[in-house]
Amino acid sequence: MASITRLVTPRAGMLLGECRALLVDGMRAVLKEFGDRVDDAFFELANKADSSQRQQRYFDAMRELRLKRPRLEREFFASLESAYRQEVETAVAQPADGKESSGFELSLLDVEQVEEELAINQLVGALTQRLRAEVHGLDQRVGHLLSDPRLESHRNPFGPPAFGAALRAMTALLSADLEIRVTMYKLYERQAPPGMEALYRRINDHLCRAGILPRLGNGPARAGVTRTRVTIETEHAPGAPREEDIFGTLQRLLRGEQGARLLAAAANPGAPTPAAVADAPPPTGGVTSTGGARWASSPPSPSRSAATATGCASLPRASS
Repeated sequence: MASITRLVTPRAGMLLGECRALLVDGMRAVLKEFGDRVDDAFFELANKADSSQRQQRYFDAMRELRLKRPRLEREFFASLESAYRQEVETAVAQPADGKESSGFELSLLDVEQVEEELAINQLVGALTQRLRAEVHGLDQRVGHLLSDPRLESHRNPFGPPAFGAALRAMTALLSADLEIRVTMYKLYERQAPPGMEALYRRINDHLCRAGILPRLGNGPARAGVTRTRVTIETEHAPGAPREEDIFGTLQRLLRGEQGARLLAAAANPGAPTPAAVADAPPPTGGVTSTGGARWASSPPSPSRSAATATGCASLPRASS
């Protein structure tokens, strides 16, 4: 494994530190609200328990959470700090062949560990999906600051995977069983997103004001909605017809008699153009050019001369 040091400029390091401060400050309120919600939920679950043993487990978990709450919060923020230092302040390990590591390792786990890992992955996936617009912007901007435009979400020190790891580190201090821990993950998944979304938006706005990818979009469209739009931008002089005017005019022409002439002219390039056909005189007269100037000896009509002078193609009037 080769070690690569990130090219983090002093200004980028300063901005990342400000983002970390915003994260810690905002998460204190989110974590406090989450702790209150867990306490209330465990009380309700204990009252609705189908056995005295399960009821006692929830009461014991409530008691332990109240006693260890300051320590649990410190462990949560310590895990976030560790993730930050690992990605920002330490070298990045890369394979010797230059290929990126997938970030996954194989190891032996017991059934309980597998179930907890699945619960954490589900939590992270749900947070990423629900907050996808803000997470996408944060991934791109943090990757820009870390000189890694292809930064993956699981390596973003402010992303949902970092919160999942912090939550797991926090619950590891509890003596509660798997059911209690998984219940806490479910409660976090339901309770935390509104506060996290506001926090992510605050961090993204801070980076935008600092000039970090301010024109970045909001990421992929919502699931189940596919929208494709092709826009062709051209520079046109003032007063020139816009794109929709041109298409509307073409549709009207193709529906009318003049549209038929246009199609006939396209099919037979050697034939007179529609304008020439429109300006053609009676059979006894001469022949007109595409510009409307008469080559024959008969003088043009006053109305036709006026039309030619203004540059507008005139259509033959029906005889009364």
